Amino acid sequence: AVAGGRPEQAGDLVERARMVRSDLGDRRGVGLALAGLGAVAIQTGEHARAGRLLQEAVDTFRRAGDRWGLVSTLWRTAELELARDRPAAAEETLEEALRVVDETRRVRWQAVTRANLAEPVLLRGDVERGRELLEQALAGFSERGDAAAAASVRERLAAVAKPPQRR
Repeated sequence: AVAGGRPEQAGDLVERARMVRSDLGDRRGVGLALAGLGAVAIQTGEHARAGRLLQEAVDTFRRAGDRWGLVSTLWRTAELELARDRPAAAEETLEEALRVVDETRRVRWQAVTRANLAEPVLLRGDVERGRELLEQALAGFSERGDAAAAASVRERLAAVAKPPQRR
């Protein structure tokens, strides 16, 4: 529904999933549904609602000690902060995600987090650190054999290497 441009339908479906998960006592499933509802709210421009839903999901995953749920929801929260034009808040959120994911041996999670973190870092003008994060992400994706993600990061690195164009 989201890919088809029907976010309201997607929201209805995820809300139904949340209710089913709640009835089953599946705390993780409820957290994932909250994060999904937050993602839909970002797409529809309901930023305050997205913030509430994502914070509830973050709290759920923290209580459960669910690192994957927490990190993926922090990624979404950073997406919300960028949509709100708050790159510093996005960077802070992704720094937290990086601390969580660095405690694991999940190379791909680390690579995704570093690639995501590079964007607000670059937005604030720290090209050196942005490149470093992208290079670390590229190494992680390459190590895991993720050719598509590695190619995407290579493209981003190439764009960062180009000097800004003047009018």
